[in-house]
This record gives sequence, structure tokens and C-alpha cells, in this order.
Amino acid sequence: MDLTAPFHTRRISGMGRAIRNCLADDDDPGAGFVAAIRARPMSMLSAETLRAIHLLSRSCQDAIVEIGAYVGGATAVILHATQARRNLVVTIEEPVAHPTHPQIPTQDTVSDLHANIRSLGLAREGHHVIPGASFEAWVLGTLHHRLLGQRIGLLVWDADACIDRDLILLAPWLAPGAMVVIDDYVAGEGKSVRVSTVVDDFMRRGILEPSAYLPWGTWFGRLRRPPTAAEIAAYRTEWQHLAASGHVYYQRLTDYERRLPDIPPPLTAEERQSFWASAVAWGQGKGR
Repeated sequence: MDLTAPFHTRRISGMGRAIRNCLADDDDPGAGFVAAIRARPMSMLSAETLRAIHLLSRSCQDAIVEIGAYVGGATAVILHATQARRNLVVTIEEPVAHPTHPQIPTQDTVSDLHANIRSLGLAREGHHVIPGASFEAWVLGTLHHRLLGQRIGLLVWDADACIDRDLILLAPWLAPGAMVVIDDYVAGEGKSVRVSTVVDDFMRRGILEPSAYLPWGTWFGRLRRPPTAAEIAAYRTEWQHLAASGHVYYQRLTDYERRLPDIPPPLTAEERQSFWASAVAWGQGKGR
């Protein structure tokens, strides 16, 4: 696979060189499996991105956390790549319906995710699906218990607009130098504006280090250091401002945080579906 501009790998990065070599090798262990996943179809990620995720997954010696799996295309790639090492893999995905999705319609993302993984013979102990939003208290508590004694060596993120929220919430569990994959770094959706803004800021601050940028807008890199308490505080203040300005993703976060003193139950199915319907409409307006 040849990458054409603006897609690239960084030659000065060991991770970037490994990804470049992986993509250049048609006999790479993940190539055939990724082709099968793309043919089903199960994933909206490019073949290049999925092959790189396969490489990083089979190279990872720690736990792997995936946020935003949809119906499990990248999940299957991670599980296939870790069959020998059998890493702990935790997938966080909200159970919502997208029956009119132009590429991969679904009535329930989590049900289809489980069905797809079973159909590929990849269901196994050590893979846990948490059916909720990454910021919910019960989700973070469940993740904490799954990770006891382990750190996250690879984070694969393909969720909403709030990459800052998840990097900050997961910071205590990320291993030093953890590999990070962030989709929609640049895309034709309103949410990618926020994603690219945050990733660029984290690189400027020295929190993240870039390694590659692959079709169709997926950023690859490493965690150089966790955010400081002052940086977290500044971002939390920004979340409040974004919510007040009408940014629906941050409104959802701040609305949920107001409920925390009451120890809220999980979001209901109706709340989830209503939000994502609003988010689609907001995104079609290119967001903020």
C-alpha cells in the first residue's frame, strides 16, 4: 500500500517506521484478515488503518481498550491480532440503533458487535464489552475492575467529539508510552474539528507524539506524558464553555456530571437514542 499526501508515516518515529513497513508488506499477518473484514463490511475504517491496528495490537504487551466500536470491525481485528498473546481487551460501545446508516445499518450496535465476533470465531475470555458511554461512572468503575493490575498499552478511539475527555479520564490507567489511535482527526464531520483541535493542542503541550496519519483521517501516536492537574482543570473549564455555547457532546457530558452527586443509574436506551439522533442532526450542520 502506497500512502499519498496528506497521509504519511513519520520516519523518525519507531512506531511510524513499523507502520510503514507493515503497509508495504502484502504478506503481513493482518493483511488477509483485514481484507475479509472490509469485504463483509464491518468497519468504516480504511484497510490501511485496520492493518496498522492489527500490527499495534499484536505488538502490545498490556491491556487494549477500544472506545467506539460500532458493530465490531476494529474489535475483530484486535482480537484476531491478540489470539496468541491473549491480551485483556475491553470494548466500550453504546447500544444504539442506526437503521438508516448508509454503509452499515444496525438496530443495536452492541448486539451486532457480539454477533459479528461470534461469527468470526473470535469470542473469548479476556474480552469484555461494556455497553455504555465512556464517561459514565459505572462504565469507568467496571473498566477499573477489569484492569486491576494492568495498564492500557493501546487505546483505539473512534467515538464522539470528546477525545480530550477520554484521554483525561483514562490517564490514570494509560501505560507510559501507550500507543494511541484516534479516528476522525480530519474528516467531513462537525466532530472532527474538535478532535483535531484537541490532538494538535496535546501534541503542542508534549502530551502526545505523532507517528502516522492514515486514510481516511486516522491519527496514530504515543502518550509522552499524562496531562497535569492544571491542564485537566483548564480543559474542564473549557468543557463548561463549550456546553454553554451549544456544543451537544459537551452539553451531554456536563449534564451528566451534574447528576453525579445523586449516583445516577446508567443512561436509559431512550436517552441514548435521543442523544444520537440529536448529534446526527447537529453534525449535519457541521457542528461547532
